[in-house]
Amino acid sequence: MARARTLQLPGIACSFAVAQAARDAGTRACLTIEPGHGSPAQTAPYAKRIEVDAGIVSLTLDHGSELLSKGAVRVIPQGRVHGFSAIGRDPARVTIETPDERYAALVCALAGLGPDASWRQVEAVFRAFGHQLVYE
Repeated sequence: MARARTLQLPGIACSFAVAQAARDAGTRACLTIEPGHGSPAQTAPYAKRIEVDAGIVSLTLDHGSELLSKGAVRVIPQGRVHGFSAIGRDPARVTIETPDERYAALVCALAGLGPDASWRQVEAVFRAFGHQLVYE
């Protein structure tokens, strides 16, 4: 596994590692999400595996949502609208994994924005890597 890097966005702290060896190919991002914050609704050009490590997360998939607690795992299929946020009083911890190299490039680009990044800057990076943010 490669060295871990960090990413700080409004309400979200993330550490991630990009695997170097073929047998470990992929990206794993470990997010700590403050209550009331989370990932905006989006589509991605690849599938993701999301696991809740602590706290409670509201996961939206297409037009439905569900509450997930520690140990819950969901696979988000490619191209499906999804997003999540931490609810409750305590931060949530979530691990996101995908074998697709584009996720690594996306997370590295987001990390390059720095801690004062605006959501407009974040949205531009998401678009550059094939994600579409969804506004309802």
